[in-house]
Amino acid sequence: MAALTLPSADRIRELFSYSPESGLLTRRPRPRSDFWSEAAFVAWNQRFCNKPIVRKGTGPIQVRVDGKCYLAHRLIFKLQTGTDPTADVDHRNVTPNDNRWTNLRAATRQQNRFNVHPNKTNKIGIKGISSRQMRYGTAYHVSVNGKYRGSYRDLPTAIRVRDEIGQQEHGEFFRAR
Repeated sequence: MAALTLPSADRIRELFSYSPESGLLTRRPRPRSDFWSEAAFVAWNQRFCNKPIVRKGTGPIQVRVDGKCYLAHRLIFKLQTGTDPTADVDHRNVTPNDNRWTNLRAATRQQNRFNVHPNKTNKIGIKGISSRQMRYGTAYHVSVNGKYRGSYRDLPTAIRVRDEIGQQEHGEFFRAR
């Protein structure tokens, strides 16, 4: 599914102010031409103007602009760089509502998927490693990028191998834990 075309950087600047240090996107006063009535114009500006956009919870912050919903981190990326993100905007610390500029970076969809927490169904809680009970004890199976990379009898060795391969193949986007 293709991403929505973002509004122009000028339109984003007209509607929002952004603090790169805190990551807060704040609504600016909207012009009368954005509203169908004087009452709607006054009510909106009293209720939302000069207030930061936050999300209660852990998901990404969404913002409505000209009747369309956008992810705030994509608008921030365009606001800061002047260009649309080519694919995804990745949060370095894996916190989708932390929009500090130092936490955002351009990434491909594949790179963005490497920078995730372990799946909830992962029984040992370590990404890229599964365990299996054998006659001689537990075997730890390592896989990186969906490819099986070997079995090890002890967990620290399996983690070390997974980290080395992941770092080689994915660089700064590899998240071990």
